[in-house]
Parts: sequence; structure tokens; C-alpha cells
Amino acid sequence: MTTSIDTTSRSNTILAVAFDAPYDRVTAKFEALVPAIDWAPFGQLAAWPAAVELAEINAPYGLMTYGSINVTSVLALTPALRKCVSYTVGNHVLSQPVAQNNPAALIGTRFEIVIFAADDGTARLSVGLPSANLADFGSPGDEVGQLFDEKLMTIIERLGAL
Repeated sequence: MTTSIDTTSRSNTILAVAFDAPYDRVTAKFEALVPAIDWAPFGQLAAWPAAVELAEINAPYGLMTYGSINVTSVLALTPALRKCVSYTVGNHVLSQPVAQNNPAALIGTRFEIVIFAADDGTARLSVGLPSANLADFGSPGDEVGQLFDEKLMTIIERLGAL
């Protein structure tokens, strides 16, 4: 049996956004704009066009939350911890061209968004830009990354940052 391991170095561009709104308001609005996915209906569909339609219904702004970690609870005993939550976000329908072309590139189609409270209680958001995560994979990763960037910027705008 032969095993090989390749490595790929990727650049990452981190977007840091400061909001004038309180942490609790921004996280509540984020969760409304980027709803948690319910996988069960997707598993019951018979055709890809139905999956596309269901994704559009479930993610009106193009992104879904695949999971979240309430960092505040997990690290509750840490001194001077600020409120913080981490979301894993993506859209498997928009990722389909990448999956079809190079399944390894799917690693860049789900991304983390961290929202935390600044010292004054206002919200901050940090995210690695999807386009940077997918750039090294070439086409169609480049196009999908740009599409995810656009969806992300729409969410940030709707949250009141732009």
C-alpha cells in the first residue's frame, strides 16, 4: 500500500467589521439572516432542481448556518471572557460546481464567522474571505469564492456595517 501526502499553502484574507450596535442585537439579526439549515428536507428530494429551490427558500441571502458554537458558554470559566459565538456558514448548492470539479476544494466553501463583543459591548465580526480560501483551486473555485464574498457582503450590509 502506498500513501502520499501533499500540502498546499493557502493565503487567507481576514475581514474585521466593527458595528455600532450591541452584540446581542447583531447576533440575533445574523441568525435571522443566515438561518440554521434543516438537512432532513434535502435528503427527501428527488431531483437537483428541487434542492436548488429549497436552498433559495431556506437561505434568502444565499448563506446557511451549518453549525454554531457558543464560545461564551464553552469558555465560561475563562477570566475576562467577552461574549462570543462562532458560526460555520456555507451553501452546498452554490458549492456544487466546486464539488463536481475538485471535491478537495470543498474545504474552502464552508467558512467560519466569529461575532464577539468589544470592550464597550458593541459587536465585532471576523471572517476569512471565501474568495481567498478558494483562490488556489482555480476555476470554478474562483467564481464560487467571489459569489460567496458577494453573499457575505450583503449579510454584513444588512447587519448595518456598510
